[in-house]
Amino acid sequence: MIDKAIYSFWSKPMDNTYVGFNSEKSLIECISISVMMSRKHFSKVELITDIKGKELLIDKYKLPFTSVSTELEEALKDIHQKHWSIGKIYACKIQKEPFIHIDNDVIWFKKPPIELLTADACFQNKEGLIYQIYDYLKNHAKDNYINHPNYIQWDDKMAYNCGIVGFNKLEHLETWWQDSLEYIDYIDSYFKEEYDTWHELPCLIFEQFYIFSICRYFNYDVKFIRDDDYIDTDTSNLLGYTHLISASKRTEYVEQLLSANYEILFNELNQIEN
Repeated sequence: MIDKAIYSFWSKPMDNTYVGFNSEKSLIECISISVMMSRKHFSKVELITDIKGKELLIDKYKLPFTSVSTELEEALKDIHQKHWSIGKIYACKIQKEPFIHIDNDVIWFKKPPIELLTADACFQNKEGLIYQIYDYLKNHAKDNYINHPNYIQWDDKMAYNCGIVGFNKLEHLETWWQDSLEYIDYIDSYFKEEYDTWHELPCLIFEQFYIFSICRYFNYDVKFIRDDDYIDTDTSNLLGYTHLISASKRTEYVEQLLSANYEILFNELNQIEN
């Protein structure tokens, strides 16, 4: 059963921005709330980052992780920042015990349900591949990526949203990592000059589509917060789950909520420590 939460923070893709937030303040408030809530739910809350990430989250803001690793500094040194989710996969593949990876814009206000924490694998939700981004990349790989993994079927129309990624069954996480690196090599060889065009988001393939394919091929018992393509308001309220996706991070309303919750939890933490 999962009793460990992990977070990954690769500073390179930030590129002097705030990864979807308007400010460093909002970014830190969100991660802080997420970590402080995870400390209530799990006995271990680990950060896997690089040197700049440690300087920001630990040295500057002193987020209350129970352990910190800067392994991403060396592991990702030769990888282009466009592959922003590869740090998550590395963080997962080095784990030696059951865990749940929580994105930096995800908050569990309540403890995750037991069926998630005891499954072979768990994810936020299923994601039907209805977007042109997926079709472009999958069709390109179908025509050009000869040495793709044998578990991949490019005509599949399903992927897993990885806002949360949890595993009790750890055997094939190294496969996910190694095959992601090989996909990155393949995609980089074709799109070095076109990387900023709208359809070049290879993370969607090696993160969400690959792990769906692995779980299916190796017969994982997979559970989801919700089976549908998105988390509706009723489910979010019932389970205390929040994922600040896309432009929601930049709204004034969300920023105000983050500040209010951060202040409450920060004061609560100080009272416990004192």
